[in-house]
Amino acid sequence: MSKQWLRECSLIVADEQGEGIDLSALKITFSITRPSFAYPATGIFKIYNLNDETRAKIRANEYKILKFSAGYRGNLGQIFSGQIQYTYTGRDSPTDTYVVIQAGDGDQPYNNAVINITVSAGYTQEDIDRVLMRDIEKYGIVAGVRPELNKNVAPRGKVLFGMHRDELSILAKQNGAEWRYEDGQCHIIPKRTYLTEAVVLTSETGLIGTPEQTIGGGVNVKCLINPKIRPETLIRIDNASINEAGISTGGIARGDSSEGSLEQPAPIDADGDYVVINVSYFGDTRETTYYMELICVAKSDQTLLNMSAIQADVRPA
Repeated sequence: MSKQWLRECSLIVADEQGEGIDLSALKITFSITRPSFAYPATGIFKIYNLNDETRAKIRANEYKILKFSAGYRGNLGQIFSGQIQYTYTGRDSPTDTYVVIQAGDGDQPYNNAVINITVSAGYTQEDIDRVLMRDIEKYGIVAGVRPELNKNVAPRGKVLFGMHRDELSILAKQNGAEWRYEDGQCHIIPKRTYLTEAVVLTSETGLIGTPEQTIGGGVNVKCLINPKIRPETLIRIDNASINEAGISTGGIARGDSSEGSLEQPAPIDADGDYVVINVSYFGDTRETTYYMELICVAKSDQTLLNMSAIQADVRPA
């Protein structure tokens, strides 16, 4: 491997006060899945040959938070931060022990946060957003990306009751958006938008193998871990490098190759621009496995989110 691709990572577990320990020097394997929609990203980390004291603290649930950064020299960044959900221990050999940690990004507010409040008449969507953010402040969540929310003034009051995530979904839907937790932030992102200028992927910049067109499921891309690529990132690939999807024999017999049929290959963007909708990371800090898999859709009529419209520092009122 050339100096250009020297791998780096950082894994820290910490308590609720932020006091923790850096486990980066140990052998670590990891698997992380981050969708673009509300369901929390999940990370599974297998850490080898911890000392007895650290292993005991992890098993006793003294550490609550896990933060993981990965990438290559000159491009290292955090790709996961979440609440520890459960742990277990095991042994690969007489000399190699391990602790497995599963963590969820936004797991606690997603599964536990409830709301019961009445908002008076005259509220706007921004008021609802502030109320919802105030209600999850205790979980360490702050507002992230925001669109310009609907400014209409409501003539009647509103009751917010039930699971907090359901009220977030209602707010997002009423503003033509989707929401998710990511690294301690709650993002509300308009549909049909992406968040970055294109990240160009070639064999020289980290593309692995051949992108695969699927039947109705987008284009699958594999590349070296790049922390700049997240859901709603725009990537650019050479369409000539895409392995086109084939229709099954049964599909051909049914005429599924025609317009409106059941088996339609995912659209190919004329300029090679694709929006990432799902990211999965896989790695082993002591072996060659160290990559990410992307599910992408053609950019089509999606547009770059107007950064001037993003309320990046919304705080609970």
